[in-house]
Amino acid sequence: GAYNPILDPILDNKWYHIKLDFETGVGVYKGLAADTFYITIDGIQYGPYPFNNVAPHVDKIYFTCNSAAVYNYYVDAIDYSWDPYYSVGRNVNPTVANMLGQYPGTYSFTNELVYAKDEEIDFVYSIGTGYTANILSSFDGYRKVITSLRTGSYIHYPYDPINRVSGTYEYWIQASSGGIMGLDLFEGSVGYMIIVDYDKDTNKIELYYGDGSGGNINIEVSVSGWAHVKITFDCVTDKFSAWVDGINYIANENFYSDYDADYGERIVLAGSTGILGYYDAISYSWDDNYLIGDNLHYNNFLGSETFENYNQTYPGDYYGTESFDYRTEDDVYYGTYDFRDEADGTSGTSIDFVD
Repeated sequence: GAYNPILDPILDNKWYHIKLDFETGVGVYKGLAADTFYITIDGIQYGPYPFNNVAPHVDKIYFTCNSAAVYNYYVDAIDYSWDPYYSVGRNVNPTVANMLGQYPGTYSFTNELVYAKDEEIDFVYSIGTGYTANILSSFDGYRKVITSLRTGSYIHYPYDPINRVSGTYEYWIQASSGGIMGLDLFEGSVGYMIIVDYDKDTNKIELYYGDGSGGNINIEVSVSGWAHVKITFDCVTDKFSAWVDGINYIANENFYSDYDADYGERIVLAGSTGILGYYDAISYSWDDNYLIGDNLHYNNFLGSETFENYNQTYPGDYYGTESFDYRTEDDVYYGTYDFRDEADGTSGTSIDFVD
């Protein structure tokens, strides 16, 4: 093999963002044939190119320089797709890229591992037969979301136990085509109290309520997909109110089928067989660290720490997103290895990246 110039010349004292996509087998990762790769420099993709040598796998990444002269070169925010916290492009911009698409909530899934499943996910107390749930790195502009899929006959819906007489909960919802999905409130496993269905085929949210004979309201939502739902409920009066995208559509109506509830026991993920439901920023008024309305927008403001002690203000350039168990800091480029915790002057194998 030989070296093939792609950018010539390059500039001194300029940072370049480089992304490598590679395939050593026949998995056609990113459409690549075996032993080929793409290289993307500052957003421009080149290739595919063949490997210099055929390899069954890649076992190390190392620094090299094709010159006998003395050069200093610098790297930052080294990121790997096999890092469970990775999402493509997260290290392109400092700080801002890590705010976009992160919506705060009691369950915003920020610290969940990508592809965590079923009861591994904090929100899912019990998955039940006939359902699966997974964490995705992102979906349709929202980062770290939970998705659920009904695979067939089931014993009960996957749920989070809340055991509340009254309160408010809110969330973002999206679904795949071909059926309906919803996030509902139950007493026990069959006590339908509040039903909210999302139908991707018609881009409608359907709200059900009781009025002696039962009723429902169909609400058109954005074709872009995500809809924001807020519900307040009271099991003393057996009534609830509902908002979709900030508009109040149901005000103090009876629970579904005039259900008489002692308390709301479960928040459940329900839906048609074979339909994917997507949810983000599921939030509860009884969460002391959450304020209702906080999940309407991703946090793009200075001075607020979110996801843990949400509304406490700190001096300095701390942004409104908790990311990778750290505050999101000014001018930090995030990656699997972003070196923010390495002491100045650390060298050799004392550096975490250097094996």
